[in-house]
Amino acid sequence: MKHLQTTPNFATVVIAECNKKIDGDREVLCKDLFEMSKADKLQLSTFINNSSQIKRAKISTNTNDFISSIIAQDSLVQIYYYISEGSDSTSFDGIVIKPEEYVEGEKRELLVIKKDGTTEYIRSDIEPTKNYLVISNNERLNPTEINNKQNINNNHKRISATSINDGKIMKIIKAKFISLSAKRSVEGWIDGEPEVRLNVHYAVVNPTTLIATEVRNSHFYFDESWIKNGLFKNDVKWNYTIIDCPFWYKNESNYNRHLIFTEEDGIAKATSSDIGLVDKTTGITIKNTTSSPATNLDKEIANSWIDYDLVGDGVIYSWGLIQFEISCK
Repeated sequence: MKHLQTTPNFATVVIAECNKKIDGDREVLCKDLFEMSKADKLQLSTFINNSSQIKRAKISTNTNDFISSIIAQDSLVQIYYYISEGSDSTSFDGIVIKPEEYVEGEKRELLVIKKDGTTEYIRSDIEPTKNYLVISNNERLNPTEINNKQNINNNHKRISATSINDGKIMKIIKAKFISLSAKRSVEGWIDGEPEVRLNVHYAVVNPTTLIATEVRNSHFYFDESWIKNGLFKNDVKWNYTIIDCPFWYKNESNYNRHLIFTEEDGIAKATSSDIGLVDKTTGITIKNTTSSPATNLDKEIANSWIDYDLVGDGVIYSWGLIQFEISCK
């Protein structure tokens, strides 16, 4: 860490890149840092290769080749900038090494390399009171997820009604976690913001026969912005991502919509599942096997139903760990 003392511009560059919040969090891929100026490349390379603490961390975290994984051009290794409550966004106390085998939510000691070269440990389950740079793997930037997010809803939008009288335009206009502790229960401080996905299961009804023909799933992603950095304490804030759900036709009104909020973690892996919706009048269930995006460590945030006849416009719903507001006109 002495390199940071002798070349403070390195830390300034890293923090500036993190503060751009390219994908919602204050983080930057290490390989992207190499695409900057030659001077900054040299500083980063020298810092990584001369850091005996990081080399020791490599051994303690069971990482086969920690340094090589950082400098590889296709690496997902990142630097994440954690800001504590009441802190600015231009300084840090040290670098936290997130172990490769770390399981989200576990309580353990994390190695901190302080700016003066000394080391200490902090708890993974206790919110730090100082700013830190965290070396870890990026959870979002994998090919499957990028493809999903670039094509959000492209195959699911059905807003083709000629008149509002044909049904209801359903939107989720904002959402938030009920508390900071609720947010931290699905994404710890060391990992930044939660990656929240919404799956909406809905029935498709033949307009002529009025018989349900299938159940579909539309998936949506919220912008990664859920925390408010406060002067005296951090808190949650409303996420104003607009979710345009499929148009809800009147002839589909007998089938409630199933909304599932999930926090993604781990390796992207699409999953197939049997989903079913019940006709409120006849009690008949229509089922389909539907594929949807997922990760191998998904965490369910909330799971419930919206009724066509009872859905409230401008009403705040509180489900499990999350609150959200629906516009349905």
